[in-house]
Amino acid sequence: MAASSTEPCTAAGSSPETGVTVRRALVSGSRTWKWPQIVHEALDRQWHMLQPGDTLLVVVGYDPERRYPPGVDRFAYEWASRRRDNPRPDKAAVDVEPHPADWRAHPHSAGHLRNSEMVILGAEVALVFCLDDSSGTTDCLIKIQTAKINHIAWRVYSPQAEPRDVPVQQALGDT
Repeated sequence: MAASSTEPCTAAGSSPETGVTVRRALVSGSRTWKWPQIVHEALDRQWHMLQPGDTLLVVVGYDPERRYPPGVDRFAYEWASRRRDNPRPDKAAVDVEPHPADWRAHPHSAGHLRNSEMVILGAEVALVFCLDDSSGTTDCLIKIQTAKINHIAWRVYSPQAEPRDVPVQQALGDT
């Protein structure tokens, strides 16, 4: 959701006045995802697309105070935090925008509500890592597709998994 020429620049997109780009990358994935390197490589690709002075803003459903959930959200949060806390002048800046789910207020729907919040805020790209048709990740992916956010989806099925009949596509945008 980059700003158009008739709208003021918000957190996403590039500013005509400064030429600085903030690329929002929404990350969603399974708690049981076992491959942090795949998440890190996907974020590295997004980061290397930007110039020094630009910012990659990693939007993730992670609660840094509770260190929850495990899996993709933690991998992405830790990747972004390391680069935010150790900036390099020859690279784009990295920041992280955590969106913890409020499980106390919404014990059965907190993850789905948090996914909606992240998608409504928009992104230039979404990176989705789904293991065995995870219901929360699939929910977020459907919301991403409905919002027409460019995305890349990794889907892995373990031998024990029973895939459900869920219509999911991989759409490659301008990534």
